[in-house]
Amino acid sequence: MGIPIRSEDLAQAFEQAANESNLSTWLERLSDQLSPEDARLAKALLDALSRKATGLKRSQLEQILAKHNVALEQIKDKSTELLRMLESDGYLLHQQGLYGFRSPLLRMFWYKTRIA
Repeated sequence: MGIPIRSEDLAQAFEQAANESNLSTWLERLSDQLSPEDARLAKALLDALSRKATGLKRSQLEQILAKHNVALEQIKDKSTELLRMLESDGYLLHQQGLYGFRSPLLRMFWYKTRIA
């Protein structure tokens, strides 16, 4: 039959995969594809989302943009633009009013790389 898989083994494999450098393209391509300002804002949103496995509401993400000096009259448009791009590029998923990382592996990588 083979060796049974233990939950500890799965956790270790997941942790190792989150440390793999091939995930760094997700970070690098923001700077390659976006203006410096939009890349900075997108990273700020992803930084916040990497801290919260359950996701954040759009209003919470808009508050993050406000803290990063997006003019109040531009917050709705800028959040729409960035969130749509992050969704269509596979970073985020929007479900039940919450935005979160599409991949738990990418979220862990992002957190370890940018936050921890």
